[in-house]
Amino acid sequence: LLGCALVLFKAPSSEIKVLKELPSLVKDNMCCTIFFAVNWIREVLNAFVDQPGKELQEKCLIRLKNITQLSKLLENYLSI
Repeated sequence: LLGCALVLFKAPSSEIKVLKELPSLVKDNMCCTIFFAVNWIREVLNAFVDQPGKELQEKCLIRLKNITQLSKLLENYLSI
């Protein structure tokens, strides 16, 4: 699970003008998708974080980076 791709949606342009023009249902769905993705990654990390092995540790670090990126994206979407 650590190495599997996480497919979400094609993010629209990050320009505030473009994001403000999106329908509220689309924005809500985007925020929910990101929220659930972050929580899913957290659960996967909880399952593998204490496992030995350099490869698993590297994958855990990549997933931590994913959480950080997705959290920032969610914060940007929620501020609009």
